[in-house]
Amino acid sequence: SIQRDYFAMEAWTRVRLRAGKFYRISSSSDDGMRFIFRNTKTGKTLAEFNDNWGDRSVRSEEWSQIITPAKTGRYDFYIQYYEKREAAVVDVSLDKISPTGRVRTTALNLRNTPSTLNNAPVDVLSRGETFKIKRRVTSAKDSVYRDWYRVVSDDSRGFVAANANFVDLVGEATRAVVLGERQSGDPLVPDNSSRPTQPTTGGTGVISSSVWITADDRIAIRSDKTISGVELGRVREGTQLSVIETVTGGRYLNGFDAWHRVRLKLNGRTQEGFVAAYYVDVLNDGGRYSTGISKGNRLYKPHLDEVLDPTYASTSYRPYVEQAASRYRWLNPSVIAGIGSRESAWGRLLSPPGPGGTGDGGHGRGLMQIDDRFHESFIRSGRWRSPKDNIDYAIDDVLAKSYAYLDRNTSLQGTDLLRGAIAAYNAGLGSVMRALQSGRDVDYYTTGQDYSWDVLNRAGWFQLHGWR
Repeated sequence: SIQRDYFAMEAWTRVRLRAGKFYRISSSSDDGMRFIFRNTKTGKTLAEFNDNWGDRSVRSEEWSQIITPAKTGRYDFYIQYYEKREAAVVDVSLDKISPTGRVRTTALNLRNTPSTLNNAPVDVLSRGETFKIKRRVTSAKDSVYRDWYRVVSDDSRGFVAANANFVDLVGEATRAVVLGERQSGDPLVPDNSSRPTQPTTGGTGVISSSVWITADDRIAIRSDKTISGVELGRVREGTQLSVIETVTGGRYLNGFDAWHRVRLKLNGRTQEGFVAAYYVDVLNDGGRYSTGISKGNRLYKPHLDEVLDPTYASTSYRPYVEQAASRYRWLNPSVIAGIGSRESAWGRLLSPPGPGGTGDGGHGRGLMQIDDRFHESFIRSGRWRSPKDNIDYAIDDVLAKSYAYLDRNTSLQGTDLLRGAIAAYNAGLGSVMRALQSGRDVDYYTTGQDYSWDVLNRAGWFQLHGWR
């Protein structure tokens, strides 16, 4: 007797999981789903997975996430679902798996115990070599490399450091997330510590116009740095606030985890609380783009690694990015890095992975996903497979031309003009012009209705890693 459209539901069950073993959550739904693991005694949230919380259908690609518990025991597994319109479908699996790992560095030492201290390698695995991962273990001796995999490779058995720079999980969209508290007391993923995400002395900010995509055009101020925190109140676009510090907290949206501790007028009096950093424009931020991603975010670290030291190409993509940006006074290299991250995770999400891969049902070509339906001559030339040519074409023939057109034909200026060009990169100039003519945000017709905001959000994260 649930209404057909516009409802939400929550279900939960108690599951027993073994320390160090690997489990995959997979789901197909119409519409959004998210998943939460909680401590059975305290109710404390141990991990949240929100990337599938959006309008979708069963025809969308199946979502999956690998987890590995730090302790053997029972966990409360919550499933939250919302239905927008049409079919109501919820399909979830939680399965134990034995993932395959692949060496992503030049060489990887295989050791007979999980430690680099006084422990000579028994074998060396080369780049691209695969092995079966039996379980995850924590080293009792090695303070530098704490996490290890016990693996089987051909006739060899042993341990390799479970570092994201060393090992990829083959065929999986995301890396394994540690579930529950580590024996050593080290922080979890997600990291809910109060360490600053980046050096910050605070500043003045406003709730940004990106809130227009939310249900009631308001953003929550919460008692804690997590979407599970109690709402102290909801505020509109343009609300002024003081940013006290930026901290790493629970994940929201597409794996973002940066939060601002803020002070503002709420319910008639001055209060302090936490707001997701993605929804705040910091006004005196030293020229940085605002970002909702913490510097140590593990979901986006592989994008940075791939652009600096590609797994599927012989040289770094960064010089090509900087050369392309240098031709335009209005373009920062971090913006190009953000586009490549959004489009293909710098090739990691393509089929096959790397600069020669495709996406978007085969229509998107290469690192910057040049569409074969609108750029036929470039695609026919085959140059899209070249990282440099792909980046140059994306900037010179797509982004820069859109920027110039919008500069001539609209009143957009500064960041708004840049956002318009970035939105046109995704949805086309016609869609951006149609949005402006109807008084809508430039992202209205983009994928997820957030394309330019998300690109600049990622650009801000690349700036935290030294991209000027």
